[in-house]
Amino acid sequence: MCIYEVRAKDYIEDQAYWHEYLVIGLLDNDGRLLWEYEGNDAILHELFGDVRRSIADVQDFLGYFR
Repeated sequence: MCIYEVRAKDYIEDQAYWHEYLVIGLLDNDGRLLWEYEGNDAILHELFGDVRRSIADVQDFLGYFR
């Protein structure tokens, strides 16, 4: 499983703007993408935030042993 944030630059009538959305995907054992969903759903943002906090805690934990 993967979850990540995409920031993309688009143009409308020569006017540039940035937009963001989240992507969640399912991978097979070889790391190939089998399915993905793009969106800005509240539950997806909550999951993304939880994962970010979880990863930050892991880094702190591993830093303890260095």
